[in-house]
Amino acid sequence: MEKDTDINYLVEIRAFYEFLERNPLSHKAIALWHGLMYLWNQSFWREDFTPAMGSISTRCGMGKNAILSARDELITAGILKVEEQGKRQFTRYTLVPFCADFETLYKQNKIKQNKTKQNNNPPAPRETRREKRAREEEELKKIREAEAYRSIQEAQKLLERWCNDEV
Repeated sequence: MEKDTDINYLVEIRAFYEFLERNPLSHKAIALWHGLMYLWNQSFWREDFTPAMGSISTRCGMGKNAILSARDELITAGILKVEEQGKRQFTRYTLVPFCADFETLYKQNKIKQNKTKQNNNPPAPRETRREKRAREEEELKKIREAEAYRSIQEAQKLLERWCNDEV
C-alpha cells in the first residue's frame, strides 16, 4: 500500500495539543481523535480511511453513542470530515492534518533558536561550592585588610593629634 500524504505522527499530536489550547474539546472527543489518529496511521496515511465502529470503540474505550457524540464535536471543531457510505458500508473518515501550519511554525522557531544560540556567548561554567567558598573567603580577607588599614589610619591621626596636644 502506498501512503497518500506525508504525516509526522508526533508533530500531529503536538499540533493537536496546540489546537486544544485555543479550542477546548471534551475528553471523549480527545480520546476519539487519538483513536482515529492511530487508525489513520494504520491505513498508511490514506487521505480517507474506513474503520469499523468496533475498531474505533476498541481504540477509544467508548460505545457507539459516545463515539457519535464525540465525532460530532470533532466535525464542529473542523478537524474531522465524515462521509456516510450507507447501511452496509463503513463510514469514511478524513482527519484534517495540522502539519502544514505547525511544521512552518516549528521551522521558524528552530531558526530563531539557532540565531539566538549564535548571538549569545557560551554560558560561564558553574562555580563549585569549594570555589565559591574560596572566593568569598578571599573577598572577606580583602574587606578585613581594608578595615584594618582604615583603623591604622584613624589611629595615626589620633596619635598625631595627641602629639600636637590637640586632644
